[in-house]
Amino acid sequence: MKKVISFVLAFTMLFSCCTFSQAGVFAASKTYAADKLVEIQKTSGFVPGSRAVVVGNCYLFVAAVCEKLYGVTYDGEGLYGNYKSHHYSGNYYTVSTFTTANRTPTSSDVENIISFFINNATPGDIIHFGSYDQSISKTHTIMINSISTEKMSIYHSNYNIAQHSSSDCHVDNIYWDSFRENPTRTIYNSDGTLYSINALFYNTMKLGGVGITINRYKNYENKYYLVNASVPNLRVSRTSCTSMELKWDKIAAAEKYKIQYKKAGDKYYTTLSENYKKCKYTIKDLTLGTKYYFRVSAFIGTKFMDFSKVVSKEAKPPALTKLRFSAEKTGLRLNWNALSDITGVRIRKSDSKNGTYSIIKTISDNTVDTYLDKNVKYNKSYYYKIERYVKSDGKEYKTIANPIEGKYLLSTPEITYKNKSATSVDITVKPNGTYSQFNYYLTNSSGKKVVSLTKTTDNKITLNGLSPGEKYDFSCRQTTSIGNGEYTTLSFTAKPKKEEITSVSQTSTGIKISYSTEKDVDGYIVYRCASQFGKYKTLKTVENKDISSVIDGDVEYNKEYFYKVRSYVNKGSNRITSNISDASNGIKIKLAKPKNIKITRTSPTSMTIKWDAVENADRYIVEFKREGGEWKELKQVKTNKKVKEDLILGKVYYFRVKAGNKIGWGAFSSSASKQALPPTPAAPVLENTENGIRVNWKKMEGVSGVLIYRASAKNGKYYLLKTVANPNATRFTDKSVYKDREYFYKTVRFVIKGNKTYTSSKSKYSSIVRS
Repeated sequence: MKKVISFVLAFTMLFSCCTFSQAGVFAASKTYAADKLVEIQKTSGFVPGSRAVVVGNCYLFVAAVCEKLYGVTYDGEGLYGNYKSHHYSGNYYTVSTFTTANRTPTSSDVENIISFFINNATPGDIIHFGSYDQSISKTHTIMINSISTEKMSIYHSNYNIAQHSSSDCHVDNIYWDSFRENPTRTIYNSDGTLYSINALFYNTMKLGGVGITINRYKNYENKYYLVNASVPNLRVSRTSCTSMELKWDKIAAAEKYKIQYKKAGDKYYTTLSENYKKCKYTIKDLTLGTKYYFRVSAFIGTKFMDFSKVVSKEAKPPALTKLRFSAEKTGLRLNWNALSDITGVRIRKSDSKNGTYSIIKTISDNTVDTYLDKNVKYNKSYYYKIERYVKSDGKEYKTIANPIEGKYLLSTPEITYKNKSATSVDITVKPNGTYSQFNYYLTNSSGKKVVSLTKTTDNKITLNGLSPGEKYDFSCRQTTSIGNGEYTTLSFTAKPKKEEITSVSQTSTGIKISYSTEKDVDGYIVYRCASQFGKYKTLKTVENKDISSVIDGDVEYNKEYFYKVRSYVNKGSNRITSNISDASNGIKIKLAKPKNIKITRTSPTSMTIKWDAVENADRYIVEFKREGGEWKELKQVKTNKKVKEDLILGKVYYFRVKAGNKIGWGAFSSSASKQALPPTPAAPVLENTENGIRVNWKKMEGVSGVLIYRASAKNGKYYLLKTVANPNATRFTDKSVYKDREYFYKTVRFVIKGNKTYTSSKSKYSSIVRS
């Protein structure tokens, strides 16, 4: 609901309400908040342009104004989330909230902000606004000084502009037309004075969107007029013969609405609802032919306000307000929305808007919603009145719509084309109407007709035998027995079909660009750019129509590239190219980190590092470090395996790998570690001998010997049976065994270095029954 606030309007409304209105909203004890603000602004500390009563805090300045305006301070209301308020005191409440995450205002944002204030704000309202992005601490508090459909005047402090420092309080304006034109720039007059502080909201929005709340004193209407904001503007329309729809604009701060109606002749109104939350209400089951009166009241604060202006309407068929016209082969088609509760329609027609209307058709089937008028001439205006009627109890109730103009006109068709080949084009013609019949012809760049006037009902036309590189004009119109429409002309150049990038993919030597191919071209041109919408430069010209891909090897690692392609034919010394394709998806040469790093001990002082091969990699770098040391690089390898020797026994070593190719290197993998110890031996080989059970193992260089463990059960406790301190030994016979018993053996390799012994893990077990 628009609120036009000014001293003149205030005086006019006060006079008219005191003279003509009943008691209610406009009580004699009330004043206007806008007038009170003018009075406050004459007080020291509140005078615009002078030092503010509160310096350095816009919120507390507005709180001080509230104390003057309402007798109740706003301080301590609990501002949070940049633009909201908790209203702990209960003396104020939030009227409405607006938010947008956009950082640059769209035209829709601008109109929504304007509507938000015009429809909800009134003088004396407190406005909080700040960044919608809660991670950005940005907020400002202002007071509405006045508001109209022309501008909004605001009262605030702690906001620097050319004329005032933040220590001043000041009144600034936002003119809506200026805000629409320049929402991101504050506008100054030719003399340098401030005109419209448009950038007020954008300065916050550009950081992370904006949120705005309108907050109001709870007892505002007991103290001040809420101008134009308490009485609904009621509209009533028929939706059927026995139902009507009531609509009104939302009233700011209204909690609910009371809806009343009465029949003509009734003394009292009937209340349909007094707890209705929406702004649209449908009344059904009315009595056909009866006149009704409707009114609505808004509940604001603690009471229902004045009722709206009474609107009356008779229950009868709704007037048909819209006709849809379309030109068909034999006449002008009329279409409308059917109603199920009427008896039928009568169609009246005249050659002039204010002429005599004759009934040309009566339709008594209420499901019919169309009529074809065959008695028409081309481009002549006709006027139609649609009469809806219903017969009930021997009576007829009807409504006749206002005249609606109709003309039999064939609009120009919509024409699109695609180059099918260098010598042919596919034309698509989309008619305007339900009947498709066309005349067309084709001329070349010299104006010569190369296709004479042709009549067709096909909206798909193929033109063959064109000359590559030649410019043509295709002219087409709709035609029927009643008349011909205007020609529309499409200009095009005969050239190869537009190709498409079919895929872009990484390889070890660069980026592979694949594209569609054609048999009737001479080659292709591939283009490259480092941004999707930037300027594309020629990458490569392919002089072979059968080659469908190229490799771009001149690329940088981890840099994104986009590609386009076009085909061409050679005509003498000229090259005729197709339209350039759409851009490919962006692609980077980026190698994955190697995964599944596995380390195995190959001797007490060497380890083998393996990893999963990385797609498009043809080389790897392995780095290692001793626990507590720094990373060092091993020799580059071309396979996914590397052996590290000369390790120090007992020390823990870390390894990591990165993949590379001729373009660059990827990131290092996660590290994996292992201690330098003797490798775990394989399960021993057992055999029965005359003297006992022989335990066999493989010899390993650098090992001091083998420990042999024995158990009487697979998962039993393994006891140290024998220490074989001979690095060259590969067998031991266990003589302390009994016949027909099963024995289980494991082995451990050990190395003695100085006064320390380093052992491997136990091997897997082997078992045998002594025979």
